[in-house]
Amino acid sequence: MKQLAFTLAHELAHYELQHTLNFISKNIESPETRKVMKAFARLKAGQINEKDILMTQAWVYAASSYRREEELAADSLGFLYFKIAISSRTMSELAKNT
Repeated sequence: MKQLAFTLAHELAHYELQHTLNFISKNIESPETRKVMKAFARLKAGQINEKDILMTQAWVYAASSYRREEELAADSLGFLYFKIAISSRTMSELAKNT
């Protein structure tokens, strides 16, 4: 049950920190993203070239690095939410037993 509680707290933290909205806002209109989308289209069509592969790889790695930072932030805030929820539950259970 505690694992589920922490997972929900972690996901709530992503929402509160607006991670998805920030990622989309930062990347959707960028010139680099447009280039990568064109490269994806060429790769999908079988028009593979080394430049497109390297550019796509660099973009994915950069996005992954950014996401790792967000995961750590969501872990930290999620842990605070989790501790508050657990403390509230413990206090509620104590009140019932008195």
